Amino acid sequence: MSYVNALTGSAALVALIVSGSGVAALAQDQPRRVEPRVLWKHAPEGAEFEGVIAHRGVVYALDRAGKVQALEAPTGEVLWTSPVAFQLRCGYGLVLSPAADFDALLVSGETGLTAIDRGSGELLWHTEIPQGVASPAVAGDVVVAGGFDGKIHGFKLRTGELLYSVDYLADRPEDPPGFSGESARLGDRPARPGDAAADGDLVVVPVFDQCRVIAVDAAKGERRWAYATAGWVYPCPTIGERLVLVASQDKHLHAVDRQTGALVWKVKARARNEGAAVIADGRAFFGSCDSRLYCVGIDSGEVAWKYETEHEKGFGAPIYSRPLVLGDKVYLAAMSGKLYVVDRRSGELVAKMTPVPDSEPNSDLAEMGGLLFLTTRKDGEKGESAVVGIAVR
Repeated sequence: MSYVNALTGSAALVALIVSGSGVAALAQDQPRRVEPRVLWKHAPEGAEFEGVIAHRGVVYALDRAGKVQALEAPTGEVLWTSPVAFQLRCGYGLVLSPAADFDALLVSGETGLTAIDRGSGELLWHTEIPQGVASPAVAGDVVVAGGFDGKIHGFKLRTGELLYSVDYLADRPEDPPGFSGESARLGDRPARPGDAAADGDLVVVPVFDQCRVIAVDAAKGERRWAYATAGWVYPCPTIGERLVLVASQDKHLHAVDRQTGALVWKVKARARNEGAAVIADGRAFFGSCDSRLYCVGIDSGEVAWKYETEHEKGFGAPIYSRPLVLGDKVYLAAMSGKLYVVDRRSGELVAKMTPVPDSEPNSDLAEMGGLLFLTTRKDGEKGESAVVGIAVR
């Protein structure tokens, strides 16, 4: 599963009120009740949706059958389907260009990196990388993506011109016990990178089969540091002001120094971690495959609270998505089929719902104007692959 990066991992929304003195302060009243409800569902026959972003009234969904679709956010009406066909069996990702003068979507896949027009889906440029690239991150005028060829590639945002290709195979670390790099790689590809994250001129690329993340300077591709965990690293790293958060299948969320890559703290869950974290108001929130949503102090690494999602007794419940913080609530999509709304301060359940019966949410949540968006996949032979619009106000 790919995590679609519309914003950097450090982005979050915090509800504010204005006090009598005119100074903004965090609201301290009880969280307002919400009742999430499905507004619309888009589930065409044969689709394999996995990833969604929302921007300026439009929802963009990645269909692993080879297309990108644009949907009207309030209604789910199809605005366009990309005329460009993509190969998206591995390395698939969809990212929004942040540049005002380059209104584009960036699509990664098995043949390289492609830019399409945000308004029509028409091809703008394509740069071939023979074994493909994982979901990229944009830092200024440069797009950076990990390649399945064992190189980190930098591209010019507006033209796709290849700026650099930096090897990360030569210093590949030894495999930790129980996490074979060979078994983690896909076919004959020498590496398996994941979704990159960017903030300022820093880009961090996870490498699943090497159990580590690599930080590079976006403009030149020069390595700043690398940090190795004791398990496969699947999700996109989260870049904060001081720390970079790395979720690993070694059951830990690792917090490393943004400048040096040195470990600051790590917190242990009871199962592997497959979903990215989010930072908001001095805390980090992440879901683990032990079925729990964790809230951790960003400075101390101490667990403030845990919320346990529904699961079969004696088993965990996979959580692959990044939590979404909106005001005093945390929203979490769990692979068990539920969307949870939890109070940000206490970890108490506010609401829960099933977006699509017998289906597994398989994307990060996107938000726009009081609406949430996600994609789902079938649960075996049951359920639907769909894009879903959910009202939360």
